[in-house]
Amino acid sequence: MSEFELLPAIDLIKGRVVRLRRGDFDQETAYGDDPVAVARAFADAGAGWLHVVDLDGARAGEPRQLGLAAAIVAEARDRMQVELGGGLRTGEAIAGALGTGAARAVIGTALLRDPDFAATLVARHGPARLVASIDVRDGLALGEGWREGAPGLPAADAVTRLAAAGI
Repeated sequence: MSEFELLPAIDLIKGRVVRLRRGDFDQETAYGDDPVAVARAFADAGAGWLHVVDLDGARAGEPRQLGLAAAIVAEARDRMQVELGGGLRTGEAIAGALGTGAARAVIGTALLRDPDFAATLVARHGPARLVASIDVRDGLALGEGWREGAPGLPAADAVTRLAAAGI
């Protein structure tokens, strides 16, 4: 039997914990103003991993909340591991995310845009520090998956390509 683990998530917009309806930035539900306290609650509940997404960064194409991410990682330290995503589209941005102390960087759009980028990242950081995030709609893997009309490629092809690169 295969094993999988459910990861609680903290999605961040302007320092708040939110959830978007179907990725629509105009349909936001706020869940709290203290993401560090939310991370603490997940750790207290026994979570082994926490998935944190800088939605401002995802929208801007570069991280916007690394300081807050570092505070979340510091709170989680020794109790759960954190993976961080959102706007990680350059080697420098990914190094910055990992520099917060996050165990893994979550990368999506950049991996789909440039097939060689994945292999470069694996060589630099190792496969255990990287996670591919692929939004799939109608069988296509999409970069900027929240945007209507985003170009994509067959999801199976995307997975095969990323696996071949070491992700």
